[in-house]
Amino acid sequence: INQCTPPIVERMKEILRTHPGKREVHLYLDDNGAKTIMKVDALVTASPSLSADLKSILGPACLVTV
Repeated sequence: INQCTPPIVERMKEILRTHPGKREVHLYLDDNGAKTIMKVDALVTASPSLSADLKSILGPACLVTV
C-alpha cells in the first residue's frame, strides 16, 4: 500500500487508459497483512505491453492473473 501515492495512481490510470479492452481490473492491496480487493473502473486488453508498463511503476511482482 506504500506504493499508492498520488503520482503512482495517476500513472496507473494513464497506463490503463492506453490499453482499452474488455477485461476487468482489480487491485489487491496488502497493508501489513490486511488485504483489500478493489474493482477499478477500467476495462483493459491484457498484453505484454500492459504488463511491462505496470511492472515499470509497481515492480516485477505486481501482477496476478485470475
